Amino acid sequence: MITRTNHRTGSIPGNPPGWGLLPLKLRPLFLLLALLLLPGAFAFAGITVDTTRGLVGEHLRVRIIIPPGGPAAGPALLRGTLRLSNPTVFFPDSLIAARAGAITGYSLTARKDSIYDFSISLLRDTAMADTIYLAGEALAGSDSVCVILLNDITLDGAPRESASGAVLTRSVGPPLPYVRFAILDQNYPNPARQGSPTTWAYRIDRLSDVRFYFYTVTGAELFVADLGTQPIGPHTFIYTPGIDVPCGVYLVRLVTNSGFADKVMHIVR
Repeated sequence: MITRTNHRTGSIPGNPPGWGLLPLKLRPLFLLLALLLLPGAFAFAGITVDTTRGLVGEHLRVRIIIPPGGPAAGPALLRGTLRLSNPTVFFPDSLIAARAGAITGYSLTARKDSIYDFSISLLRDTAMADTIYLAGEALAGSDSVCVILLNDITLDGAPRESASGAVLTRSVGPPLPYVRFAILDQNYPNPARQGSPTTWAYRIDRLSDVRFYFYTVTGAELFVADLGTQPIGPHTFIYTPGIDVPCGVYLVRLVTNSGFADKVMHIVR
């Protein structure tokens, strides 16, 4: 058998540089170390988030890269918090896998318009990184930049470093405002009087289940109004505090599928 040697490096093509300088008895040990260390390097690689650009009104995808699973490949649970620096620029609504079957389930729950909790059930590959996309709509706000921060990340309970990216938007012509979370206006009249109606105006961004919660300043629940499923757009809710409702200050919370909005209400005699 004829072996061709690279005369510049002294190595055989297809082998690492300097391979020919290793004693024969050390070569199996070198290969074993390489096989042991390479998956470990994959396992401790960080999660990365890309920067995405798009036009206002487009449905964008922000790429998130999950490192290969190495020897620990298989089912995994990725959890953490998603924070948006400017929710008037980007409205996330779903998570999508680039590889079929990579995501077996997920949740994306808004605490408020700028903070979401996420949980993703993954099937990680042994040697290849997985790409998932945070999908959402590019909005017209007072700015055109939204920084996306993933923090408090855990992968199967093990903490991971935070990762950040951004969405950059631009518009053709004057940008039109988008409403992409619940908006609650102050009730009128305020203060409200015992036995007299007061009106709450609110706007929702999508078909949604709508509920009003009324709390005392100590956190005790006073009243809940379940308004059922309502279409996108403006609505009003009329509340009449009973004459037995104590005068004072109350927290009113509107809860929809997109999150919640709070206001303070005063009740007087």
